[in-house]
Amino acid sequence: MNHCLDNYYSVFEIDKLFGSKGNSLKKTYLTGGYEVNPPFIEETMQKTASMLIHSLKKSAKENQF
Repeated sequence: MNHCLDNYYSVFEIDKLFGSKGNSLKKTYLTGGYEVNPPFIEETMQKTASMLIHSLKKSAKENQF
């Protein structure tokens, strides 16, 4: 419920009722700008950072010219 962007993802299924596009940890992120505000739990923050770094590196390799 605390979102202000047109597209957002959440790890909580219930957030789909409020416009979430799905599980943020299962999304593949491509080039672009992202705002991340994971729950402030160290394990979740580490998983989120690792997932984003992996996804963006993968995208960069796939989009090389």
